Amino acid sequence: GSASIIFFNLALIIVRKITVVFSQPYEVWDLTNNFNIPVASGMYISHIETDSGDKILKIAVVQPEERLDVY
Repeated sequence: GSASIIFFNLALIIVRKITVVFSQPYEVWDLTNNFNIPVASGMYISHIETDSGDKILKIAVVQPEERLDVY
């Protein structure tokens, strides 16, 4: 089977969507958004949808300080 994992910020804007094929028992989020830019520290909501049901989780992300030279 397969699953989809969608990460939202607290404004319910989609930050990242991952499609998972069940070849391994876990999936790793590299803490980047859909544009491969690191996400900010804060709270996120994940919606996991599988063939056997759905699950909603709250995630706290704490990133080290990062400064961008170019905006």
